[in-house]
Amino acid sequence: MQIIKGKYTDFELFKNDVRDWDLNFNILSKQDFYASFKMVISEDFLLSREVLNGKIEHSGLSPIGFKTLVIPVEYNNSEFIWYNKKSQSKEMLLFPKNNIIDVVTFNGLDLFFLSIRETRLMEAINKLGFLNCKDFFNSDEVSIKIDSKFTIYFNQLANTILNSANQNTEYSYSVLNNIVYLILKQIENSKPVYRQKQKVKKEIALRKAIEIINEKQDVLYSVQDLCGLVGVSEKTLFTAFKEKYKVSPSEYLKSLRLNKVKHEIENIKHKDINISTIAGKYHFWHMGQFAKDFRKHFGILPSEV
Repeated sequence: MQIIKGKYTDFELFKNDVRDWDLNFNILSKQDFYASFKMVISEDFLLSREVLNGKIEHSGLSPIGFKTLVIPVEYNNSEFIWYNKKSQSKEMLLFPKNNIIDVVTFNGLDLFFLSIRETRLMEAINKLGFLNCKDFFNSDEVSIKIDSKFTIYFNQLANTILNSANQNTEYSYSVLNNIVYLILKQIENSKPVYRQKQKVKKEIALRKAIEIINEKQDVLYSVQDLCGLVGVSEKTLFTAFKEKYKVSPSEYLKSLRLNKVKHEIENIKHKDINISTIAGKYHFWHMGQFAKDFRKHFGILPSEV
């Protein structure tokens, strides 16, 4: 088993250390950023506990060939947006079959992530004869309500592995198997909650707006541009962005431009390219205001990058 762990107060250092994972992060507003994680990796399992502070958009892919579950940490009441819907720490969540990650996290996030190789998982389900589990893992946007007894027991087992995997591998595998049985038994005896409901106008508008932004990342859209392309009022788009990201559409677009400027500054290859040129490329014309916005967003000046 391999153990990976780290603690961070620097957002860029955190991004650099997780660059080998298929994940992208967009910091949406300046917060007191903090992250820590501890992960155990084996051929059939990935178990991690992750703590994150800050308003951050996550995208990318969960591990291919694995089924990935999210389980809350005991006594933690962190709130996050899971595929456009608000989630709290009283449910066990399953990543969708397409493995696409679409999550927005806020201050105080503290969760366990467990990925189980699909072939190993199906072997266990078939051996136990758990029919409800098959339906659960073949569905999208599904969750299971869990009680404190399950959460406490899972937390004990998960922390045991994370704290002792490098000392006793055989024992850790035994505990992992107990975790899989615990989860499958909970799913089998529970009624899944199918989260996918008929999408309202603002949710459809938000999805279309994000698709437009991501499809042509070199285009700098205004809020009015997006409203025209999506076919909704500014009020509808404002409400949609506020509910998911807790920032307005204009703040979201500005954060994207600031993140792009920061990325380009970090990767300057020619001495004749200066910061003002890069800032202007992303429609930051007033350098004094740009420096102020940049510092507010990232906690440092552009020149300090």
